[in-house]
Amino acid sequence: SGQLVRPRVEDIGWFVLMGVLGVYIGQMFLNIALQYITPVNAALVNASQAALTLLLAAALRIEPLGLHTRPGLVKAAGAA
Repeated sequence: SGQLVRPRVEDIGWFVLMGVLGVYIGQMFLNIALQYITPVNAALVNASQAALTLLLAAALRIEPLGLHTRPGLVKAAGAA
């Protein structure tokens, strides 16, 4: 636990594909959303994604917040 695990060489292509598709799909949905909401609301949603991801990871117990530790405080400050 807490150690960096290197992906297998044969999985790197999948990481690249998922990263590219994730960025592309995210931008595509943002452009579609801008047809229905104001740019200010889109900017607020876009800016809150890091905080929502952190809270979702904590709620699903994927990553502990650990607000009593320095790394936990840095995570919370970065998401705020």
